[in-house]
Amino acid sequence: MSREWENRNYGNDRRFWRLVLLALLLLVIVLSVSRSLRRGVAEKPLAPVGPAPPSRSRSLPPAAPPEPSPTAAIAADGFETLPPAAAGDAAGKADDARQGADALFNSGDVAGALAAYRHLAPTDPLSRGRAGFCLARLGRWEEAVIELREAANLLPNDFAVRKLLTYALYRQNDLEAASAQAQAALAIQADDGLLDLQAKLGTEIRVQRHYDDARTGNFVVLFDGYEHDESKRMVLDILKDAYADIGKELDYFPEQPISVILYTAKDFSDVTSAPAWVSGLFGKFDGKIRLPVQGATGRERELRRVLYHEYTHALLFLLAPACPLWLQEGLAQYFCGDRPVSAWQVIPLSLLARGFPAEPSAAYAAYMESLQAVSDLLEEHGMARLHQLLRKLSEGSDLESAFATAFGQPFSHWAKNWRPAQSAE
Repeated sequence: MSREWENRNYGNDRRFWRLVLLALLLLVIVLSVSRSLRRGVAEKPLAPVGPAPPSRSRSLPPAAPPEPSPTAAIAADGFETLPPAAAGDAAGKADDARQGADALFNSGDVAGALAAYRHLAPTDPLSRGRAGFCLARLGRWEEAVIELREAANLLPNDFAVRKLLTYALYRQNDLEAASAQAQAALAIQADDGLLDLQAKLGTEIRVQRHYDDARTGNFVVLFDGYEHDESKRMVLDILKDAYADIGKELDYFPEQPISVILYTAKDFSDVTSAPAWVSGLFGKFDGKIRLPVQGATGRERELRRVLYHEYTHALLFLLAPACPLWLQEGLAQYFCGDRPVSAWQVIPLSLLARGFPAEPSAAYAAYMESLQAVSDLLEEHGMARLHQLLRKLSEGSDLESAFATAFGQPFSHWAKNWRPAQSAE
């Protein structure tokens, strides 16, 4: 028998509140894990110049997870696989012909698939959307926007078309229109990637609302007219040199203009969330070069190094998206005039294909090894062999076989025997 002063429900109350607290704890853990999984890195900072003490933070990229893709059907390194057919797509005469176009795309003949889809497009809205998809895959963004807009008008509830159009407009720096399409797509279907982009668009629209632009046949430079009116001419002149110099070395001149955005330090931080020491970024996801610029006086040499470095990344991503990171970074440093110095640390090159270490001294060693490896390959074999390697990678060959075709031995065999020169100065 319980005493009069005892609460008979005390045990039940304690169990109830324990369950409530446990449920809240689990919810916090789930939200934290979900946020971590959604976090991606869309840009990559420029390599450091010269040796650095291990304890000092520098412009060093962490090993980044794959970038978010425009739809579940788009791989991290580009528009690789076809989006699913729209719900309720009517079967008919166009269906068999469209399957033939799909087969062309899946075999790697994107240009052939584009021609087939465009032939079907006047009577088949889904084929029009896939024509826009092919144009995006080919980097023909202005044409992609036209096709995808028309497809969105004909298929207003097709989520994949709306989402692809959002990313194509973002690539063209049409931020207001991209935001409107993102909102329309999210009204059809929830999507974490689009929610993240919508938030990013809000920031960029605010920052760039009063930006001016200067255009050439090969570049679109966006800038704060008050802060960067003096810098824009220098930047355009350097970009013109980079287009000629690096294009000649790589034997590649892109047909579509590349966007370059000049920010104040605050705007750069707001848009990119990059550390204060980062001097430039190229985004594989949106194809834009971004850099903070604080006046032009006395900064030409620094601007030239940053722009040559990031423009190399832009070209390599267009030329061979599957290019391993050590080759990307090695060439970017080589073309911007850096020279390797001894890092007194060796990291197997096979580990540097998709990411670099985050720890400063190890990351610095990764940069120097990449530059040394590229310098050695060029010194021993010349640029023509490197062109062959990039061409094979662009055709879909893996690094092992592409390297064997270009240099006469598999990459694994060469990398096992190669060592960076410790005496390099």
